[in-house]
Parts: sequence; C-alpha cells; structure tokens
Amino acid sequence: MNIIRLVKQASLQYLIAAISAGVASGLLLTLLIRMIHQSLLVEEPDPVRFLGFYMLVWIGFVACTTLATILTSNMAHKALYNLREWVTDHILNVSYRKAEGRGAEFFPVLTEDIQTISYTIYRIPAITTASATVLGCFIYMLYLSWAITLTIVLLFILIYFVMSNLGRRAQQYGEQARQEYDHIYRFFEDLVYGLKELKLNPYLRKHYRSTIFPPLIRSHQNLKLKENILFNFSIRTVEILFFPALGVLVYSIIEYGISSPGAFSGVLTVLLFMLSPLSTMANFVTEYKAMQISMDRVTGLEDEITSAVELSDNQIDLPAKKVSSETENILEFENVQVSYSREDGITNFILGPVTTRFPAQKIIFITGDNGSGKSTFAKVITGLYPPEQGSIKYMGTQITNQNLSAYRAKFSSVFSDFHLFSELAPETFGGQNLSDWIQRFGISNYVNVKDEHISTTKLSQGQRERLAFAFACSYPSEIIVLDEVSSNQDAGFRHKIYFEILPELKALGKTIVVITHDERYFSIADVVLKFEHGMLTES
Repeated sequence: MNIIRLVKQASLQYLIAAISAGVASGLLLTLLIRMIHQSLLVEEPDPVRFLGFYMLVWIGFVACTTLATILTSNMAHKALYNLREWVTDHILNVSYRKAEGRGAEFFPVLTEDIQTISYTIYRIPAITTASATVLGCFIYMLYLSWAITLTIVLLFILIYFVMSNLGRRAQQYGEQARQEYDHIYRFFEDLVYGLKELKLNPYLRKHYRSTIFPPLIRSHQNLKLKENILFNFSIRTVEILFFPALGVLVYSIIEYGISSPGAFSGVLTVLLFMLSPLSTMANFVTEYKAMQISMDRVTGLEDEITSAVELSDNQIDLPAKKVSSETENILEFENVQVSYSREDGITNFILGPVTTRFPAQKIIFITGDNGSGKSTFAKVITGLYPPEQGSIKYMGTQITNQNLSAYRAKFSSVFSDFHLFSELAPETFGGQNLSDWIQRFGISNYVNVKDEHISTTKLSQGQRERLAFAFACSYPSEIIVLDEVSSNQDAGFRHKIYFEILPELKALGKTIVVITHDERYFSIADVVLKFEHGMLTES
C-alpha cells in the first residue's frame, strides 16, 4: 500500500484532472505575476485594458483552483473510504489468534495514521498549484536574467539538500515517536478501563501516575520535540540560507556587473511572489515525511494481516445434513492440539492432544481449574483457534480453511470477554424472538429491540451477560457455547439458567456446551469433560 496506489485506486481520472487543474491554476498565477511586473515597466500603460485582462486571468485562476479542490476532495474521500474499507475487510479476515488482544496496535493505525494520510491527500491541489507557480516563475526569471536565475537555482538545490538531510533525521525521530504512541495508547487504555481499580488501589495509582506515566510521556515528548525542531529548521532553511546568498548576489552585481540592476529588480519582484508557493512546498515536505511514517505503519499492518489470513478465497458450505436426536455425534475431535508461544518463540502452554465426541442435542459441561485450558478449548470448538495438529469433524465432514466460515456459522456463543453490538443483522436475529428472550431474562424494563437496534448496552455486568445470552439464544445456531455465563448472576437466575433455559434449548434441538465450575448443576449435563493442565482427564 502506498499513496500513489491509494489515489489511483480511488479515481485515476480524478487524480489526473485535479493535477491538471492545479497546474493550470499555477500557470495562470504566474501569468498574473508577469502582468503585474510588466505593467510597472510600461511608460504609458492602458489601465482599463490591463484591469480587464487581469480580471479575466484571475477568474480563470479561481475556476481552476476551485475545480482542483472539488476534484481532490472527492478523490480524497473515496481514497479514505477505500483505505478504511480495506483495513476493515482484512481485520475481519485475519486469523483471530493473530488479532486477539491487538487493539492497542490497530486503533492508532485506524485513527491517527489514516487521518495523517487523509490530510496529505487533501493537500494535492495546493502542492500542484504551488509547484506550477514556482516552475512558471522560474521560466519567467530565465527570460529576465538567465545568470541570476541559474545562481538562484543552484542556491535552491543547496537548500533542498540541507532540507532533505534535516527532514530525514526528523523522520527518524518521528518514527520512534510513532512507536512510543502505541505504548501511550496502552497506558490510556489502562487508565480508562482500569479506573475503578486505580481509584481503589492508591499504590497502583501512584505507580501509574509517578512511575509509568512520566517517562512514557517524556520520551514521546522529547522525540516529537526533536522531530518538530528539525522539521521547522528544514522549513526555515529557505530564509536562513536565501538572504545571505541574496546579499552576495547583490554584491556581485554591484562589483562585477553580472547582470543589470533592472533585471535583478524584476527577478527579485518575482521571487517575492514565489515566497508563498515555496513555503507551501517546504511545508509539504514536512507533511509528506509524516505521511510516509503513517503509510509505513499501514503497510506494515497490511503485510502482517495478509500473511495471517486464515480463510481461503473460495469458501464452501458444509453438506446439508439435518441434525436429529438420532445423530450419534455432531462434533468429533481427533488428537486436536494448539499451543501458545511467547514473543521469543518459547511455547508456554499446550492444549491437547484432545480426542472426544459431542453427541447432538445434548448438554455438555466442560470443567477444570483456572488455566486448565477450558476457554482455549471453547475457541477450538467454535473454530476461532484452528488446531495446529489433529482434526475436527462436523457431522462427519472434516473442517478445513475452505469450509471454516460455514462451520463457525453453526455456533452462537457467550465468551467471558463478550462484546455487545447495538445493531442487529435481520438475517440472523429475529427481532420478536430476541425480544421474547429479553423478556424471559427479566431485562425488558432496561433494554428493548426496535428497528433492528438495541436501545442501550449501558447496563450492569449481570444485565449485559443476560443480554449476550439472549443474543445467543435467538441466533439460529445448532450449537451454543457458554463460557461462565452465570458468573455474574444471582442465585435465582443461575438456577433458572440450569434448570429451565438449558433444558428448553436442548428441547429446541440445540447442542449446548457450558464451561462452568458449578458442580451443583452437573446433574443436568449429559456429558461432563474435565481439563487439567491442558489435557482432557475425564469424559
């Protein structure tokens, strides 16, 4: 992914038209400058003719500038839409294991980096107009005095190399500052989501405020300060080097007569008009460097996501087989194994190998100590963690990356870290069906469904858990996976879950997988599986 490809994909025609309009506006601006200069040299100018022609050129300049702005705005909006759409599609297709817990890395790219790229795209008309103006002015300056103009060109080449060197060093600091921003984002995540813990724990609060926060912010601040100082010096290079060189040039004209004073005054007049477009070009160098850092971050995300896509391009459906109580097994796991590895590549947890069968339309309990692998196995069951070894079969059909999407669609779930969506897909959640479950779960006074929209998700944790459970029940799935779904419920509703809701779901033809520590309710289970240290020990 790069800026050229991004804008070309948005609209190559718009890009060409916008650049052409920007060049035209720059040339017309150069013509205005020439007209002003020439009118001052004519002994008996015709003011009416001058004003009429001048206003005509000015109207053309405004029209081209307006056209360039409109075209670029449309192109920029489309380019940004395409970029955000691309990132969204790739995040949806990336391996869940690769994406899990990566919000602190994804969000800065989706917000700050894309915003930086968008600002640069919007600057295309201004930079094309400025570039065309500078080019036109140089041509006119050559006409006035080629010797002075070539001297100024050599000066600008020197200025460019100085600016480029300063800008390169500034970019290095900018890249380091951008990496530090990821750490700052994680800090603010802890600050916002862990506020209650920080309020209650004065030692942790002091540690975060006095030990974590200052060096993190200072490091980012120092890097940004160095970046900004170098960038500002690079921008001011024109002023710093130009005026001493101009003094030397004046001395050379007076001392050696390399050009006439009249020609020099004309060149100087044109240069004064060039200061604004030159400043625009110098600022764009700074903006482009910042944009390049952001584009590198997006490209890095592209490379990582593309290498971690888990689904094949041609997804196929699972064979249509009706599940019934006579079906022997709905799921079969044969020597399934997954592992967790640290960043240094050392494996620190292995689940499996697990071999077991899930009978259809039954209630299966999975139990075990904390950290024994229950929740990991739940993610294996639902296809979120494809097995590194072994196989999974659904109704006798082996699951591969070609039918993985169809396999996942067989499930609804409530994980311990579930997320509530306020918008509903009408194809999957029947509005009245969901409303009925909300009524059954005793939260209809706090939340309701209207026009495929949930009225609120700002509920207590127990109510949020009930709403997530209602989603899972209303989804037309064959298998429901519940991870500690009763952990935040009162005793009365917990009893209702196990003795009313789960048997009712079973009667509706669902296969229910429940992760629980609650041994009081094991009697309602048809199958109880126990994990210890990643191994299935009882079944």
